[in-house]
Amino acid sequence: MTEPLIPCVGAIVLDADGRVLLVRRANPPAQGQWSIPGGRVEPGESAQTAVLRELVEETGLVGAVVREVGTVRRAAPGGGTYLIRDFLVEVPDGSVPRAGDDASDADWFTPADLGPLDTSPGLVEALTGWGLLGTHLPVIDLSVLQGPEPERELERLRDALHDAGFLHLSGHGVDPAIVEDVFAEARRFFALPLEDRLAIDEVNSPHFRGYTQVGNELTQGRPDQRDQLDVGPEREARDLAPADPAFLRMTGPNQWPPALPSLRPAVLAWYDEARRVSIELLRSIAVALGQEPDWFDPWFDADTHDHLKVVRYPGSTERSGDQGVGAHKDYGWLALLLQDDLGGLQVQGLDGSWIEATPLPGTFVVNIGEMLEVATRGYLRATVHRVVSPATTQDRYSIPFFLGPRLDATVPAIPLPEALEAQARGIEDDPDNPLLAVYGDNALKGWLRAHPRVAQRWWSDVVPA
Repeated sequence: MTEPLIPCVGAIVLDADGRVLLVRRANPPAQGQWSIPGGRVEPGESAQTAVLRELVEETGLVGAVVREVGTVRRAAPGGGTYLIRDFLVEVPDGSVPRAGDDASDADWFTPADLGPLDTSPGLVEALTGWGLLGTHLPVIDLSVLQGPEPERELERLRDALHDAGFLHLSGHGVDPAIVEDVFAEARRFFALPLEDRLAIDEVNSPHFRGYTQVGNELTQGRPDQRDQLDVGPEREARDLAPADPAFLRMTGPNQWPPALPSLRPAVLAWYDEARRVSIELLRSIAVALGQEPDWFDPWFDADTHDHLKVVRYPGSTERSGDQGVGAHKDYGWLALLLQDDLGGLQVQGLDGSWIEATPLPGTFVVNIGEMLEVATRGYLRATVHRVVSPATTQDRYSIPFFLGPRLDATVPAIPLPEALEAQARGIEDDPDNPLLAVYGDNALKGWLRAHPRVAQRWWSDVVPA
């Protein structure tokens, strides 16, 4: 028998200058902070409405919900389960809260004080990393999606991918030591002398594996201001017949720097974890779209063609422009981004504006690619994004993982529920970027366009002269 679920709400309240005024968690009360006993959502009331109602009733402050930043489950003392949804709430400048003995002092609480509090994934990070109010990407908790009562989080996941195509993923279970190790090795790799990095120059690989110098990868025909190491599945090149599809030639071995043997195990450990998380999330996406969790599994067997990039965006002394990566869409299924705390990723909103995907410690940024747009007839749409080069001399590091199916997989048409099908917007018709149903064709199109040196050396029979 499923335990009864008690919907509750929590909030942090800040003024327009970003000063934290109040923090409130539902049952049990956070010690000394504004806390409404129960914090329950009334019948017929949304969680956002409950937060604002209680804010006015208990403090006299009038504000607006900025965004939801996380969820947390907690066993109720008398039985049942609390599902607490945390919100950021902004109130006008100069407001002074009334509740509590200490709350008359607006400086009484600071983001640094949040550490010992029992807060949901995302809330501590949202305050500690401050500057986060400019990001409007939702935070989705993978552990809740995989829990006994995932319905509300599945709805939030579906809405996030339909509306923004991007999200922050928490509750993923990745060991922080794996993340620390791969970042440390990435910095060691880019600190190697250039000749050691060029020993594995990507131009030596017909499979698009190896090191690419700053300016040698193109987006929208312009050079990106980053250097990187491209890594794919550890496989041997295929013995192909003339009639075999050209995209099968992308299968082949990686290149690893002889000068840094510790790089390979660190990158492959992250590769395995990134793939695990991506597959688990993809299964939740299947459920959110009305299918069984294993609906996508036939296209993601032992021959899947994932890849990742170990990327450095050099500071201003080593680059010739601000295009870290130009505006583009990803051509695969899902992308999962591990980034440092420097920032620079921007997501294009429906109104054409650019939203900062400000790093949240402990989370990964996830976005859908063009193949899921094809599969859902545009109910999910791949979102344009870019990376702006760091405005300092400090280098930025990121390690994106791209989940891909078998190269010969034809994108399946997902039988969406009627209500979702009615919201499908159709596949975007861009004559400069046609979306191809066979994954290998779509992937090869992107690689040839972005890596002209490799294309010229190894793919002259495919690329028009």
